[in-house]
Amino acid sequence: MIQANELRIGNWVNDVGSMPFKVDAVDIVTLSQCEVAGKVHLGYNPIPLSPDVLKACGFEKKRSDTMITWVNGDVKLMKSVDHDKAYFLCGLVRESKTVLLVYSLHQLQNLFHSLTGTELNYKP
Repeated sequence: MIQANELRIGNWVNDVGSMPFKVDAVDIVTLSQCEVAGKVHLGYNPIPLSPDVLKACGFEKKRSDTMITWVNGDVKLMKSVDHDKAYFLCGLVRESKTVLLVYSLHQLQNLFHSLTGTELNYKP
């Protein structure tokens, strides 16, 4: 389940029925209010990163024997052929490399925005 402080307006998540939808301010406020009041919110679930999700975000795939690399501008995601869940984000920002583990679309959207200053478009 995703916490309100993990979301930005425009993030894509899965609703309770596993249908992707775009988060707006009302969604974040509602989730936050439920958290503060200690009420149960049915919640939003992360959309796991997959080749289809990355393609829908405009990433292009490049492959070597040991790594699969997905590139979108200066942002590079790398995945070991042996690792099934996590992608390694390698973004070049002011000539210093940033490497983080990324598992879901909303995380990638937030990091992409932080690194590039632009939104990562997703077309489900």
